[in-house]
Parts: sequence; structure tokens; C-alpha cells
Amino acid sequence: MICAVTSGKGGVGKSTVSLELAALLAAPVVDADLTMADLCLDTHTTLHDVLCANCSPFDALHRMAGDILILPGGKTLAGARAADISRIKPTLEALEQTFGTIIIDCPAGLAVDAGLPLAVADVCLIIASPENYALRDAIKIRELAETLQSGIAGIIINQCHHEPDTDFYRNILQAPIHTLPYEPQLKETLSTLTPLCHRNTAHPIADRLSRLAHELIRADAETH
Repeated sequence: MICAVTSGKGGVGKSTVSLELAALLAAPVVDADLTMADLCLDTHTTLHDVLCANCSPFDALHRMAGDILILPGGKTLAGARAADISRIKPTLEALEQTFGTIIIDCPAGLAVDAGLPLAVADVCLIIASPENYALRDAIKIRELAETLQSGIAGIIINQCHHEPDTDFYRNILQAPIHTLPYEPQLKETLSTLTPLCHRNTAHPIADRLSRLAHELIRADAETH
């Protein structure tokens, strides 16, 4: 299964959710953002190197605490310009063939580099925050996913300060709805690259994320 985690705009927790799901599914996570990657490491091998054919995707994987495998994104403009984006598809498929499941942290928005991982993915999760402008962007990215025939496992309304009306969002977004409350501890997931589901397995958010991971597996099974 190739699962793309995407969003219509940045700042809604997409990279955090990607890393948490990768940990729960024991799957590598690939930061496919060529210019503004969040899953970055102090390393010389990134997705830029893979897309420039300087190394294989397996050579660019880095094992973190808890046995999490990350293929980090690069942040240099030169690397992004040199990257051959046509290599994204074979890169992701090679990882899937070896590991069975991979999580893609897609670029936010509707640009070409956001659409390419979606076109390869078996299923996708769309992340949005409860604000109206974020919902408008979520509708646009849902339409893109449908056009590219990426199965939509659901839309996550993230960073909720109050339990939202899921029927309201379901009617607007026309997709299965999942919710995640605002949780300051999730900020440490990116800053430390250590998922909350590993730091505190008893946390209620960890339970919600675990149920979401199982939903991904179910959605993928329905597409085959």
C-alpha cells in the first residue's frame, strides 16, 4: 500500500500525522516536498539525491529511534531544480515492493509536485483544520485526488479545540471524516522526530491514530 498524506494548505499537521501513521504501521515515511520539507535530517542523502539518480531510495533511508525509517526531503533550491520528478513513481513503487506499506508526506497545495505522489498512491488521507479557508482547500485537494483516482480513505479535521460536528464536515467534504483534537504534545513529534504513539502509548491521541491506521488498511483492502 502506498498511502499519500496530503493537504490543500500547509500548517495543518500533515507531516506530524504522516510520521505518527508510519510508526503505527511500521512503514517508511517519505517526505516528497522538494522545496519545503518538514522531515529533514542532518544528512547528505535526501530525496533530492534519489531523484537525481545519485543513490537508490534504500541508501537514502535513515533509521530513527523506535526503528522508524525516514526518507528525508531536501531543502536546497539547487537540489529541487536538479531533481527529476519523473523518478518519483519508480522510487515509491520500489519502496512499496520491499516494505509492503509506505507513507508519503506530500507537498501541500495543488502544484505538480503535489499531484505526482497522489497519482501513484493507492489511498490518500487529506488533512484539514476546522477553519473555513482550510475546508475550501480540502475540497480542492479531494477533487484532485478523485481526478487522479487515488482512493480517499478519509479527511482528518485536525487541531480541533472542540469536538466538531462530523456530519457537518461529511456533508461539505463528501468523504469519511476523522477528527483529532488539538494536542500540544504533538508538536514534539516533528521537533524530535519521535512520534507521540511511541512516547506515550496510553495517550488518547495515540488511540485515535491507531484506529486511523487500521482504517487505512481497511480502505486499501477495499480498493483491491
